[in-house]
Amino acid sequence: MLSLVVMLAAGCAGVDRFADFRRYEQEANGRFLGVLGFALDVPGVKNFEQHYPFATDVFIIPKTSDAFLSREELEYNHRAREFALDYNTRLLKAKKPKRIRTNES
Repeated sequence: MLSLVVMLAAGCAGVDRFADFRRYEQEANGRFLGVLGFALDVPGVKNFEQHYPFATDVFIIPKTSDAFLSREELEYNHRAREFALDYNTRLLKAKKPKRIRTNES
């Protein structure tokens, strides 16, 4: 019995936790990934609204929300946020954030 548990655990180690989010990298088409909650969250992008004021700068991962009807929905939202953080961090390294001009600059 113990060997079966060890084999199953080893098999799970190779599972891609983000497989269901990988397609959104293509759909985002160079935009940041966002997660809906009480408000739009763009993980890993500080002051998103200031640097990227247009809604077209973000692709919202479908089925994210701040209302969960099941544990699966809660876990989905957490994985979506983790994936968006990883993706957005890589995207920031690849492109320079836009700067907003103010009257002071």
